[in-house]
Amino acid sequence: MRKERMREEEEEPLSPMARVFQSRGIDYCAVTMIGFKTKIKPAVVLDALKHNVYKHPRFSSKLSSDGAKWIETEVNVKDHVVVPYIDPEEIGEDGEGFIDNYTSRLTMNPMDRSRPLWDIHILNVKTSDAEAVGVVRTHHTLGDGTSMVSLLLSCTHKTSDHNRVSTTIPSLKRRGRYKNKGWFLRSMFTIGSTMTLIWNTIVDMLLLFATLLFLKDTKTHIKGGADVGSNPKRFYHRTISLDEIKLIKNAMNMTINDVLVGITQASLSSYLSQHTKNEEDGALIPYPNNLPGGIRFRAGCTVNLRSEKGLKPLADMMVKDSKCRWGNYFSYIVLPFSIGLQSDPLVYLKLSKSMMDRKKHSYHAHLAYMMIKICQNLLGAKVAAKLFNRTVINTTTSLSNVIGPMEEISFDGNPITYIATSGYGHSQRPAKKKGAYPLKPGVQGFFISCDGGREHQASQEAINVIDSFFEELVHGTGLKVNSSGMLENPVNKKVTFSYSDDEDENEEDGEGDNGDEEGNKGDGDKTELSEGGNDQVNEKEVASEVKQLAETKTAKEEEDEVNDQNGVEEPPRKKTCTEEASETTKVRENTEKSIDKLIDAELKELGDKSKRRFMKLDPGCNGIAFIQMKRRDGDPSPKDIVQHGLTSAAATKKHMSRFILRLVPIEVSCYPSEEEISRAIKPLVEQYFPVETDNPRKFAVLYGARANTGVDRMKIINTVAKSVPAPHKVDLSNPEMSIVVEIVKTVCLIGVVEKYKELAKYNLRQLTSTK
Repeated sequence: MRKERMREEEEEPLSPMARVFQSRGIDYCAVTMIGFKTKIKPAVVLDALKHNVYKHPRFSSKLSSDGAKWIETEVNVKDHVVVPYIDPEEIGEDGEGFIDNYTSRLTMNPMDRSRPLWDIHILNVKTSDAEAVGVVRTHHTLGDGTSMVSLLLSCTHKTSDHNRVSTTIPSLKRRGRYKNKGWFLRSMFTIGSTMTLIWNTIVDMLLLFATLLFLKDTKTHIKGGADVGSNPKRFYHRTISLDEIKLIKNAMNMTINDVLVGITQASLSSYLSQHTKNEEDGALIPYPNNLPGGIRFRAGCTVNLRSEKGLKPLADMMVKDSKCRWGNYFSYIVLPFSIGLQSDPLVYLKLSKSMMDRKKHSYHAHLAYMMIKICQNLLGAKVAAKLFNRTVINTTTSLSNVIGPMEEISFDGNPITYIATSGYGHSQRPAKKKGAYPLKPGVQGFFISCDGGREHQASQEAINVIDSFFEELVHGTGLKVNSSGMLENPVNKKVTFSYSDDEDENEEDGEGDNGDEEGNKGDGDKTELSEGGNDQVNEKEVASEVKQLAETKTAKEEEDEVNDQNGVEEPPRKKTCTEEASETTKVRENTEKSIDKLIDAELKELGDKSKRRFMKLDPGCNGIAFIQMKRRDGDPSPKDIVQHGLTSAAATKKHMSRFILRLVPIEVSCYPSEEEISRAIKPLVEQYFPVETDNPRKFAVLYGARANTGVDRMKIINTVAKSVPAPHKVDLSNPEMSIVVEIVKTVCLIGVVEKYKELAKYNLRQLTSTK
């Protein structure tokens, strides 16, 4: 039976819209955030999935290599359920911020196509409207919103009666017009309606073709740029009263969709009016109550193409050849929004109703679906995806909604407070990435956490900060801290220079050389070094060298003239001022050329990545940066550099971090398996936790994982802890040393730190904060 089902699934192709969404250039995913009134038990979720995941073929199948059909596969439920480690102290009262950052990081991690395209993230974090949040991420190829809501309702129960499945599904009723009129009026209405339908369809298709070719929306504060597809996304939700929406609907003789579109137009108009800026005399001047005229602002709106409207039970949708079949059976239309401030808010509703009535009386959605289907059959899926992508690029936003449950529902006795759905994808051209090499096993350096979207700035800042720490530790430059935590040197020093161009010119000819030497010695005694004077020092040193070389050569020439006079009867011809000036100029030019060569050589060395000590690598995750250190003979370890730098920063409270949050040294890196970790950590254990010692140390293992759901947290922690021999012991409350394990995708980063809690968990921004 299982083989028959597998053969049947392999033969079933994806729908045209599913083929579009699985395209590499689009890769569209849906995110459903579900709030619960009580904490979520991961064991309950895993047990429910183990018993029910095979009942749905899409959740137990993966895409074929060409993305054209489904292939049934074995499902390891643990690979699809993620329970991240959450530090309550780090979150504090900002539960919403943690949820926002977590979901934002999800948008930067593509789904693994070697297994079914779904995962569930359990976040037991308290927010203002829920005690816990479950984030369900599904690829849009699995099904559209109607399909997913039907699946959700089949997995939940009524809160009032836990024994009854939530089967109360609302149905839509079509409103008939001229139903009770005579045959003549019905005939006239049919003819007029048909002519209007044809005209509207022709106009809509012409506008669609224009959008595909050249027609673009006005550039506004909301419209994304060329790199919007590669940027992290954020999701926000607000709960509004459905009763109030229905009250407006009945009063205005509209539909709920008409009301929602009208509210959206009003909100966008108000938002854009507050953020519209005009450039005048080089300054950006806001116009809070004035929008420029002629704004073209359009939204792509999804349309359900099923012949039976509304939600249906999951069993009915899974039946073959059903009129409300499971899948991606929808199309889209383009809605032109009226952006402008109106004194009467009802104007937005009237404009919305007029626009929606016109769009409903058109075959735009059906023809757009047929166009994609025909294009796929004739030109291939890539061309069809590009056509769809062109529409998305040239419009500003998209709208979609779906009917939800009619009553309060629960999942395994846990009441649901809200359901917020959204989506993300790479629907526009991703920005070209330059520079950084990818992070791979076998490197050492520094693990940096930062705010999402600030990875590039954090990397540049980290290189400067780490380099300053290195210079302080190796060369003793910068600030020094004694054992008592006080500064050994004053923070600010004054820079004085005593170079004088007229000083040597007034000296006698016979005392020129000695005077120069004494003058140079005096200048050296008067020169002081301090921060902030590097540019001034370099310029004056260069000027002094050029001057000394020129004067030395002039003195030698005068001595040669005197010698020639003593040995030759006829005195030599005196040189003119022009000749002397030209020779002096040649000396200066040669000196300048030699200095330029030195500078060019140094710049060339800095430009050679193989000779850089610190270089950024790309970990491929949002909110993370990594700086590789290429150690040379005699260089301190990353641990020594960070330990010295953070100790100095804690004592001085000198602000040095705008983008960096945590700065953790990494000594070894490997693949995230138990065998590889046991092998890679041996040198660290021998160095910091020797077997024969009179001073056994207490230690703790700090674990973190990003973009990797296939690693068991406790197995990794136990592997690291067992690698440390006796007499060293684990002490989670007051450890002397901490072993940091950070798993980023397919790389495991390991480091050893001291005074982890005393140094604010190696959070540089928090460590230097004066609060």
